[in-house]
Amino acid sequence: MFWRVLPPIVIVIFYLVAQMVGAGELISLLFGIGYGPAVIMVGLLMIVFSTLGGMRAATWVQIIKAILMIGGSAVIATLVLIRFGFNASDLFKTAASNHPNGNKIMDIRGFSQDAFATLSLGVGILFGTAGATSYPDALLHG
Repeated sequence: MFWRVLPPIVIVIFYLVAQMVGAGELISLLFGIGYGPAVIMVGLLMIVFSTLGGMRAATWVQIIKAILMIGGSAVIATLVLIRFGFNASDLFKTAASNHPNGNKIMDIRGFSQDAFATLSLGVGILFGTAGATSYPDALLHG
């Protein structure tokens, strides 16, 4: 029984840590409070929300979050492309000229030499494209 429950718990822990770090940093920046209190506040809000709202509330949060993230990403991408006249080549040249590493940022081989960046990309792909972002929520709130 223990071995059946362990993998979902590990996934939920990784997911929650990432979510609380991001949310804590965001709350800290937005409201000007310390990072520690912000993480505690986010954790308490997650517990209250999960307890009172249940799976229906968690599902609506996922729906609203997806709409906001897709919409916000589309707006930001459009604004950036408008700034560069919808010319991706100019965008990349400007990015390379402003970055301390210059044209090296356009070389994918350099990315794979940074172990932390490669690991974070792998975790992002695992949780982002495999649909696992709603799986831990279902386990946590269901």
